[in-house]
Amino acid sequence: MKLLLPVVFLFVSACAQRPAVAPAVDAQVDLKAAVGFLADPSLRGREEGSPGSALARQYLIAQLEACGALPAGTDGFEQRITTGRGTNVLARIPGTDPGGPGPLIGAHYDHQDLAMVTHPGAYDNATAVAATLSIACRLAARPAKNDVIVAFWDAEEPPTFLTPAMGSQYFVAHPTAEVSTALILDLMGSGLWDGYPGTFALGAESSPQLLEIGGRLQVPPPLVAHQASLTLVEDLVVGKHQAWSDYDAFRNAKVPFVFFTDGQNRRYHTAYDTVDAVDFDKLAAQSVWVEAWARAIADAPVAPRWAPKKTPTRDLQAVRRVLDDALGPDGMPDLTPTGTAALTSARAHLDAAHVHSGAQRVLCWAGPNASPIACGML
Repeated sequence: MKLLLPVVFLFVSACAQRPAVAPAVDAQVDLKAAVGFLADPSLRGREEGSPGSALARQYLIAQLEACGALPAGTDGFEQRITTGRGTNVLARIPGTDPGGPGPLIGAHYDHQDLAMVTHPGAYDNATAVAATLSIACRLAARPAKNDVIVAFWDAEEPPTFLTPAMGSQYFVAHPTAEVSTALILDLMGSGLWDGYPGTFALGAESSPQLLEIGGRLQVPPPLVAHQASLTLVEDLVVGKHQAWSDYDAFRNAKVPFVFFTDGQNRRYHTAYDTVDAVDFDKLAAQSVWVEAWARAIADAPVAPRWAPKKTPTRDLQAVRRVLDDALGPDGMPDLTPTGTAALTSARAHLDAAHVHSGAQRVLCWAGPNASPIACGML
């Protein structure tokens, strides 16, 4: 999910640039320790090809090895991206009785360093990486029927976003394993606003089996799950189509997928995307929920098939709930009078013809570019 919001922040001192100390390797992943290591300012955003990226990669490989995951790259756990400077980290969790390809769980581990402005990247995307690592270790301890591939993508941020040098794009073009489904995590453990328990699962409409799984799996508290179509956030009202994350490579290859995210908020791509803003109770619940998806897919007698369909009723219900939440007593805390009026109007006129506008208005007012000018076009 890539938009840039310039900010002014303190220059990182020389002493803050020394390597972070990795938490002890443990098969039971400590989410807070993992996010804390990856988002330490000394890693300078984990930009592809940087020393901080190498430290993050070494940590992830050590954790995967400790959990009993097997290498799935071209050089051990690593897959060098020959079209750029990045390196993917790939692992395989062996199944108990493989009968075909299983799911892939993936999250990008890179972030960005803007010269004198360091963005720690806790929410983007250390939280999703930690959740994916936690899922991998639990699957290794209690395997599913089919293999599960675990991927930590590099080079998801600009300028390689949606290019052949992007980690997920490179993997799809140069696969090291066959997968039936892609479960992609990006921006987890926070919310559209602080304290919001809502989270999103988008893209299950790519397969009838995924729609069925999403409809029957129990959502662990404190999560409030909004399951809807990606078109709500991709087919922009202003007339542009915009892909937001690593799921796009799999969709283009017609691999069924689900995209799990909390969405952009005011800290997104700023120097204030720090560990102290992470809701670790929510992140733990998200990890449990995505694991349930992975197990349901890996244990199913038949793999999900690519057969996209429209889900207008489901989409309308999801957008109505998010708008109600945003305008409710525990809603968006810093919503301006203009924003309140815009969301109130969207809620009053919400129907099948205006569902895209309703979804994009609330996401705009929650995000880093919230303003009457940017959001007023929706």
